[in-house]
Amino acid sequence: MATPPSIAGAAVPDSPDIRRVAACGALLLIVAVYKFSGLGDAFPAAFQFPVREPVDAFADWIPETFNFILYPVSQGVKAALSAIDDVFLSIPWFILVLGLFLVAFWLSGPGLAVFCAASLMFMGLIGLWEVSVVTITIMTFSVVVTVTIGIPIGILAARDDRFDVLLRPVLDAMQTMPIFVYLIPVMLLFGIGATSAVLATVIYSMPPVIRLTNLGIRQVPAEAIEVARSYGSMPRQILYKVQIPLARPTIMMGVNQTVMMALGMVIFVALIGASGLGKEIWLAMRRLRIGDALEGGLAVVLLAIVLDRLGDALSRRRNDAKAAPKYRRYGLFGAFDRAMGPVLSAGTALAGAVVGCLGGAARLGPGAFASRARLFLDRHRFGATSAAVLLGVLLIDLALFETSGFPREWKLNFTKPIDDAVDWLNINLAFITDPLRAAIFVYGLNPIRTLLLWIPWPALILGATFLAWTVAGWRIALLAFLGFGFIAVVGMWQPMLTSLSQVAIATILSVAIAVPLGVCASRYGWLDAALRPILDTMQTLPAFVYFPVIIMLFKVGELSGIIATVIYAIPPAVRLTNLGLRQVPVEALEAARSCGSTPVQTLFKVELPMALPSIMMGINQTTMMALAMITYAALIGTPGLGFEVLLAIGQFDVGRGFEAGMSIVIVAVVADRISQASARKRRKSLGLDTAA
Repeated sequence: MATPPSIAGAAVPDSPDIRRVAACGALLLIVAVYKFSGLGDAFPAAFQFPVREPVDAFADWIPETFNFILYPVSQGVKAALSAIDDVFLSIPWFILVLGLFLVAFWLSGPGLAVFCAASLMFMGLIGLWEVSVVTITIMTFSVVVTVTIGIPIGILAARDDRFDVLLRPVLDAMQTMPIFVYLIPVMLLFGIGATSAVLATVIYSMPPVIRLTNLGIRQVPAEAIEVARSYGSMPRQILYKVQIPLARPTIMMGVNQTVMMALGMVIFVALIGASGLGKEIWLAMRRLRIGDALEGGLAVVLLAIVLDRLGDALSRRRNDAKAAPKYRRYGLFGAFDRAMGPVLSAGTALAGAVVGCLGGAARLGPGAFASRARLFLDRHRFGATSAAVLLGVLLIDLALFETSGFPREWKLNFTKPIDDAVDWLNINLAFITDPLRAAIFVYGLNPIRTLLLWIPWPALILGATFLAWTVAGWRIALLAFLGFGFIAVVGMWQPMLTSLSQVAIATILSVAIAVPLGVCASRYGWLDAALRPILDTMQTLPAFVYFPVIIMLFKVGELSGIIATVIYAIPPAVRLTNLGLRQVPVEALEAARSCGSTPVQTLFKVELPMALPSIMMGINQTTMMALAMITYAALIGTPGLGFEVLLAIGQFDVGRGFEAGMSIVIVAVVADRISQASARKRRKSLGLDTAA
């Protein structure tokens, strides 16, 4: 039966549009009712039921009940850290510098070796040798524990799909939660001190090594596994002899990311009693000693770059015959290596004879033992030579000099010049900073905050729920409704709106700067080449390194937090805008030019629309980074949810910290799920995502 023309040609409204119109009408009705009836816009105090009292009671009950477990763990961690500190601090400073030089030389060559040694020397010259060593010991212990736990979990997830499905949301939540949130539960269990610092670092830095171990094992070619099975290998043999060796570069990349994330916890664990560089920076910022804070931040930057480059070199290194003798190309080291060859050979022969006489090598015999030892040392000649050199230098020092800490008379003091520069900048750059401060507050932050405070609370909750339902489905909508309801009920509604206004203005400023920069970088190769190392540095540095520089110009306060957030959140939007525009097909550009389009028309009519999925992904990442950073900005006086957590930590108020921390988690998880779903929908609508 033919469809009547009148019906066939009629425009039938799309059901999603009807839902949107109905939802917008309902929200406007709620706003009108609240405004005309005189009801308050804020969440009523009568409906608030804070949970801090039961949480505080639970916090008191947990340590008392499980003290038989928590106390041995706490004492074990403290003893291990104390032992590692004693070992590192007892080693003469030049042995550590020389050892790091030799390791970097073995991994990459003289360039990285000189940089690593110079960085370690710089930490001593600015008077931060001991606190730097303490930071390294905390990181070393934390990373060892993290890798020891994380790699087996990643292997198990790669071999069991059901476990992987259960583990994935846990890892998503761990990577979404701001750092502050990790401090509350460990402080609840272990109080303030080094144990809490280590465990918070372990929990925060574990997801990358688990994810990349899982990914590396799953990416091992099926052909390699089939070949191993065909030779009769058992599953354990396949794992240790095939899968882990082939997945080693990916696993090492996960370890490298874990190290960098552990370093990012340096200043935050100082809030719960950890010593090291973080404590120095935190105390300096609290006392507005910008010079000391900048020195500590520079030490952290150098430590981050050293660890990043060493981890990258280690992940790219291959245990083949060509990589081993690379160092012999350098004259001094080659000559020393040739001179040490006979010494090592004689040493292995002597060791074989001694062991044979003692009967410990009866199954091999002295000759066989010496032969195997000689073969091992020949394969690892540089390591054996370096160990011999370090041992010799150490024995000479113990016999003649008895050197311990870094010489205090070797001092480079940048504090006074930096403090003088801060005073000069505050006076002479006021004509820039004052108008910028006024513009951000008058035209950005205050209007957004006023709007959020003007909208009645039911309209905000239902609006967030509808947005989540439209973009991400009913599950995320339910999460948004219950989550924002929880925030309101526990009394964190006002701090949440304060944080949201800061995130909104920071995201707007970041996008307004980043997208034009990305467009220009895609147009001009020289600008792309100049921006690349800057963006690499901005993404490598821990977040808190920006704080002393920002305080230097804008002092402590909300504005400094917003500007630090803008700087921290810009790189993803710049990179992905640049990438999206460069990936626009050449045929589309040629077609536009052949139709007579000008460069501006080609940009706005062809390139930007086709690059929109990549640009939106960059904006999504920028939004998430702004949400995380605005929480950390509480350290420099920014109000909101982060400041509530900071106050709770300072007062050891676990209940208040739980309320604020859970509020941060809810906002972060809902925003993350909505942004991911939006990016997937946009890519799918343009045919860029073939997955269901």
